[in-house]
Amino acid sequence: MISPSSNNSVRGGKPKSVQWHWNLPLLFSSSLLLLLLLTCVFLASRYRTSRIAAPLSQMAAEAHKAGDFEREVRWLSQLVAIEKNPKDALVRMAFAMIRNVTRIDKRESARVAILRAIAALDPAEDVSIITELRRELIQILLGMGTSWANEVERQIVLLDAPPGDPMPTLWLAKCLYAQARSGEWRMRDPNEFQQADEYWQWLGIHT
Repeated sequence: MISPSSNNSVRGGKPKSVQWHWNLPLLFSSSLLLLLLLTCVFLASRYRTSRIAAPLSQMAAEAHKAGDFEREVRWLSQLVAIEKNPKDALVRMAFAMIRNVTRIDKRESARVAILRAIAALDPAEDVSIITELRRELIQILLGMGTSWANEVERQIVLLDAPPGDPMPTLWLAKCLYAQARSGEWRMRDPNEFQQADEYWQWLGIHT
């Protein structure tokens, strides 16, 4: 793209200097060609993804209808892997895990799936789904043993349910009992949190 303006011929015994300059037409055409190539690759990738994603979503729906948990999760996992923004697939997979968490060995997978779904959601626009997922997460954590008691308390605070909500109140009591059993409970400053503004932190101290 850089061309010499003259050669190195010698006249009169003195070498003539060579000056270089940018070949602007060639530079422009090369840049345009590269841009077109990248655009074609991007469009081809999007087209391929859309063609694959639709059947995967449909197969996951059919597996869900048939009650085939393993197959539903397998299709949804593939869907998550190929989609650029797999929010919906992550949420579907989280609920699939929740529905089939009766086996103890499935709880960790369900916990991870729920946290991935919550992370993909918009806290301002997806409040109801996040709340539902977090409630399910707390119940799963409670079944995972006393070592998860501190995380249960943290999730109850993040849930931020209305003061006096009976289920989070029960969950908090269970997690504080689990903390006491595991030796993780500690004396806290009773004035650290205010009831009006930080109800669940306050209740954790005064329960």
